[in-house]
Amino acid sequence: MQRDYNLIDSNRQQQQSKRGEFLASAAAAIAAAAVAAAATAAVAAAAVAAAAAVAVAQQQQQQQQQQQQHQQQQHQQQQQQQHQQQQHQQQQQQQQQQQQQQQQQQQHQQQQQQHQQQQHQQQQQQQHQQQQQAAAAAATAATAAATPATAAAAAAATAAATAAAAAAAAPVNKASI
Repeated sequence: MQRDYNLIDSNRQQQQSKRGEFLASAAAAIAAAAVAAAATAAVAAAAVAAAAAVAVAQQQQQQQQQQQQHQQQQHQQQQQQQHQQQQHQQQQQQQQQQQQQQQQQQQHQQQQQQHQQQQHQQQQQQQHQQQQQAAAAAATAATAAATPATAAAAAAATAAATAAAAAAAAPVNKASI
């Protein structure tokens, strides 16, 4: 009987030790699972952080690209404005040149008109002088051809011819003036 009790006790002790080992191994497995879960969570958090960093980097790149595009547009607008200003200046210069040419042409026309007027006045003066010379020559010829008896008549004719020449010259002078 004593041996049976001893066997039963030893069996119980073995079973208890096996239970303790099982519990210890189960606790170790649970701890390992918890560590694995924590590692998985850490990896997931790192992946989320990496994705967020990539998203931030992409946003920064997009902002930089937008800024560059905006700067390029501003530069193009400035170039267009400068080109328009240059065209406007060229047009103004062309207009000024045309105005100067027109002024020169007007001056040339005025000079030609003045020259023509001077020539016309000179011609009128020459005609007047020729008329006076012709009248004087006629009077001289009439005086030389007259006899002493007709000297008074010749003198009167000379005076009349001179008066007629002066009267004919008066409208010419007024017209030239």
